[in-house]
Amino acid sequence: MGYNIEDNGIRIHRMDDAVCQMYDFAQGRWVNSAEIMDMFIGELWADKVSEAEANSVTPRAAAESIPCDNGADSSGQKSMLAAKGASQSLHRDPECRRITGKDGGMEMGARRSGSRIFIVMLAILALTLIAVGAVRIATGRLCITSSHRPVDRYEGASGAGDAGLSADPAATVDADADGIADNGDVLAAALAYIQTRPHYKSVYYPSGYPDDKHGVCTDVVAIACREAGYDLQALVAADVARRPEAYAIEIPDPAIDFRRTPNLKVFFDAHAQHLVDDADEITEWRGGDIVLYEGHIGIVSDRRNERGVPYLIHHSGPFQLRYEEDKLQSYGHIVGHYRLDPTCFALLSQGADSHNSAT
Repeated sequence: MGYNIEDNGIRIHRMDDAVCQMYDFAQGRWVNSAEIMDMFIGELWADKVSEAEANSVTPRAAAESIPCDNGADSSGQKSMLAAKGASQSLHRDPECRRITGKDGGMEMGARRSGSRIFIVMLAILALTLIAVGAVRIATGRLCITSSHRPVDRYEGASGAGDAGLSADPAATVDADADGIADNGDVLAAALAYIQTRPHYKSVYYPSGYPDDKHGVCTDVVAIACREAGYDLQALVAADVARRPEAYAIEIPDPAIDFRRTPNLKVFFDAHAQHLVDDADEITEWRGGDIVLYEGHIGIVSDRRNERGVPYLIHHSGPFQLRYEEDKLQSYGHIVGHYRLDPTCFALLSQGADSHNSAT
């Protein structure tokens, strides 16, 4: 719609729902919509309407006396640029930046279409980057797992974490005589290993232990035990040679047998101290213990949640967010809870030495 209001030299012309032009006789020029917004349009509107009403000047009569901006006759009739509807042709006043009419709608539609195309292209690019990142993570080229340790939230009778529990003589055995209990050696080695942030990837290594910053769940346990003086590669190979019927192995391979959870279960069942599987019995769990699930294995942390249940140090997959997590109970069904037994390992090490000599 369009209308004009005039009082001694001021005309405001509206097109559709936007102010397009105002002729200011004081300045002797037309003022465009951008300038109107920067000026005092609200106050000016109220003042001029009040003055027009006081002087009994009608808007139509006032429009008769205002000169047009394009050199029209003094009647001012040709200065009327009122919009008549969406079907009218494009209107542009000389200084007006707003576009109205049919062609203007087409231009706005083109702009919106361009915006949609840009958004679609941006979404495609984002999805492509996500897909590429997911592939890199899944194939072990990129590691997103954090080695940051969670806060110990358990306050026992004597302090935090394992320190809040009573002493357990079985957790103070030091098989390698380095002054640190076996459980402490295993725990420290497991924490040191995850600090290297190994990428999850199942790879066969002729030498047995991973040497390229890749690994799986069994490597956390095998490397931690090795640092405590228990070489699981040699020990499992010796036990397979002595008790082949206990293992479901057609062709023994010392390079890989100790990195498979079913084999480790058979081994620990025979050569480690058995402990309770119920994680709610918090006094029975110590940092450095070994916990076995169906198809998974990890090391028990010395830090605990609010209920005293220890955290789990493990490596379950490429999309795992932390190596140490509050998942001892929630990861799955616990099928084994073990603590290294130096007496059993000493008996087995004799077979391991014989095996190494034969090879």
